[in-house]
Amino acid sequence: MFEHRDFPDAGTQVPAGTVDHDEDPADAVVREVFEEAGVEARVVRGLGFTDALAPSGEPRRNFFFELETDEPRDAWEHIVRGGGEDDGMVFVCRLVPLTPRPELIADADFLGAL
Repeated sequence: MFEHRDFPDAGTQVPAGTVDHDEDPADAVVREVFEEAGVEARVVRGLGFTDALAPSGEPRRNFFFELETDEPRDAWEHIVRGGGEDDGMVFVCRLVPLTPRPELIADADFLGAL
C-alpha cells in the first residue's frame, strides 16, 4: 500500500495501472508494482477480476493478483518511474496484512476478489 508523500489527501492506495495493448495482466501487475513501489515481485496466483466503470464512465476490468518478493522490507519511500502522470512523485510504501481488511481511498473492489 502507499500514500503520496506530498499529497496526503490522495488517501491510501495499492499499485495499479493500465494493461498495455497485447500485455498479459500478470505481466502488467509485476511492471506496475516495480514502477510504483520499486519492488521486484512475481505472481503467486491470480485472485480473479471485477468489472467496473472507470471515472470516465467507460467499462473496465480490474485484475487482482497475489505477489511475492525476496526483498524484505516493511516501509520505504519510492520515486515513481514509468512515464505516467505519477512519474517523479514520492510514494510512502508499506506492507500490511489483509486481516483486518485495509481501508482504501479508491478501487476497494479488490477486497471482494480475495
